[in-house]
Amino acid sequence: MGATDDTLGRAIARLADDANAMAVRDPRLRTALPEGPGLYAWWGDAAAMEAMREISGDAPAGPLYAGRAGSAATATLRARVWNNHVRGNIGRSTFRLTLAAVLREELHLELHDAGRLTVQSNRELTAWVHDHLAVAFVDWPGDAPEDTEHEVLRALDPPLNLAGMDTTPARARLRDLRARLAETAR
Repeated sequence: MGATDDTLGRAIARLADDANAMAVRDPRLRTALPEGPGLYAWWGDAAAMEAMREISGDAPAGPLYAGRAGSAATATLRARVWNNHVRGNIGRSTFRLTLAAVLREELHLELHDAGRLTVQSNRELTAWVHDHLAVAFVDWPGDAPEDTEHEVLRALDPPLNLAGMDTTPARARLRDLRARLAETAR
């Protein structure tokens, strides 16, 4: 195992342990997120796991979603996690899009258009994220290449990641829920 493999192994181990996740409601989270490249994994509390049980029949054993952020100023770990996933809208975050599709009925979410929830619905989704989610993250030396993200996704197998992942009944259900959400914008 080379230095890069060892670094990746440690990163995966950190992301795979929910004890390393900071709650979104923790006021220190925003400044704790690095202003550089990195990897992240989203974890949920009991209510989030129950929402996932509705999709797959089982609560996930690991993180719900994982990804990477690059080194460009707008794609730092802090910008990606905080601006896109915590406070953004569904047009700039696949994670929020999937959450909106899963929680649409429970939170009575409505679309403004194909890429945006209404202001009130976006507030509702943001409040849910604050109340129920936590994120583990690790710095990455230099821009995390795409194959690094694929290795993380293969190792963690987060159920809300769809792109490049094996099709499962839960992922098929998620694709259907996302398609239904998109239909409401038409």
